[in-house]
Formats: sequence, C-alpha cells, structure tokens
Amino acid sequence: MSKDIPFNELKVGMKFGPVPFVADEKAMQNYTKEMQDANPWYLEKSPFGGPVVPPLFQGTLLGLRMIGTKFDSHTTVPAKLIQKNSRPARVGEKMTLSGTLIDKYIKRGMEYAVIESIIADENGQEIRRVTDHFLLSLEHVATPDTK
Repeated sequence: MSKDIPFNELKVGMKFGPVPFVADEKAMQNYTKEMQDANPWYLEKSPFGGPVVPPLFQGTLLGLRMIGTKFDSHTTVPAKLIQKNSRPARVGEKMTLSGTLIDKYIKRGMEYAVIESIIADENGQEIRRVTDHFLLSLEHVATPDTK
C-alpha cells in the first residue's frame, strides 16, 4: 500500500484542481532542452500561427500535477495514457487544468488510480482531455489472489 497516496482514501468522483497555468516561452525552452525535442513549432511558429505547446508537455506531466494537488505524486509511476486533443494549445495562452478520479483498482497486487484531466482555455473551451492510469507505489498489497 502506498504511504504517500492512501488507496482507501481515494474516492471515485474526487476532484483535483482547478490549477491555472501558462505554458510560457521559458517553459517551452526548458522542455525542448530537457526532452531534446527542438521542434521549431514549439519555439518559433507553427501552421497554427505562433508556437504551440508540445503534446507530451500537456500529457502525463500535467496528470502528475493533478494528483499532486492532494497527494505526494513523487512515488507514482505513469502506467497508461489516453489523450484526445481538441486543438493545439498556444504558447503563452492562459489555461486551466482540472481533473476527476474516475476509477481505482488493484491489479496483480498493485494499486492504481485513474484520473481524467481536462485542459481548457480561459473561455472554458476544452483543449485537451487526458486519462492517466497511475501506479501508486511499487509495494504489493495482499489480495485474495496474492495471499
């Protein structure tokens, strides 16, 4: 059982956020350097006008931020990611991230949480929807099939 995210305290329907954020130019410079992904769409211009936010930047990294609004997410391991992009997010755009715990389960003695996160623009229009499955800890729990 995770000491940082108590599985029994997780309730389906639990809300996370909202967390306002801006993926600014400096964040994009850091991202492209750390990920070694110097796509000019992220720093200069794209077919959508100015630079756009990389999809990975909006994926699991923000899902971890969601679970981190209530718990220490440093012990979690992203296990599965499902993404739906409605439109590109623009660098410098004001956005809000919010999430909901939509499931939790134990598989092979390991605890998982499933969070659906939505990134919306300042008008409330959805930019991206992400469903993250997080392994909460590498510790096994006793279940009828593992005893």
